[in-house]
Amino acid sequence: MLNFRGIIPPSGSVTINPKLWITRPGTYSLDGWRLDTEVYEQTKDANASTNPSLAQRKVRLRYSHEQPISDQTCIVVRDASQIRNRISGGSKG
Repeated sequence: MLNFRGIIPPSGSVTINPKLWITRPGTYSLDGWRLDTEVYEQTKDANASTNPSLAQRKVRLRYSHEQPISDQTCIVVRDASQIRNRISGGSKG
């Protein structure tokens, strides 16, 4: 499972580009992602006006969005050297 965390400013946006390294042949499923979003609001603190780091945040709204089942994606990775050997009639040696 991959986790990405960050803060997006109000009216901002972000693009996440995960990468996948596959080290051996096989079938890999790319389903099961979920996006969780929390919208915070600043609470007033008596000392926040003199020291902004003392301002507290509380969760105002939470959203969760999951991949639809119909969008399931699989990748099949094959060893290209084995395919080349079959096409050329086997390994020579």
